[in-house]
Amino acid sequence: MLKAYGAPEKVAATYQGERYLIGPRLYPIFMLVLRIVLVVVGVLAAISLGIALSHMLNPQNAVETVLTAIGNFIVSVMTALGNLVLVFAIIEWALYRAGAKVDFKGIPNEKEWDPRSLLNVSPPA
Repeated sequence: MLKAYGAPEKVAATYQGERYLIGPRLYPIFMLVLRIVLVVVGVLAAISLGIALSHMLNPQNAVETVLTAIGNFIVSVMTALGNLVLVFAIIEWALYRAGAKVDFKGIPNEKEWDPRSLLNVSPPA
């Protein structure tokens, strides 16, 4: 009867579906969008720094302006990353709720589980 049910890990996994923040089916798209977003944020930060430096009246404040621009860039990257992860997590959740199955291509099949491979446990004396 144990053999008919299959490996314990597989049986346990059927009670709770696969859960990912960003699963394997969305990860390549997530990485592509992340690269695009980082490039856009970087270009916008460089343009902002250029504008700030060109409108600066006192050159002694250049270091402060550059440090402020770096801080703004870090905040912008973290905000963009957080929003992107949130959007993709919602998409992953929606796909999970819709019952979409993950198709893992190229992953080898598991060998058949045999209950005789379980350790023999003897009752305590």
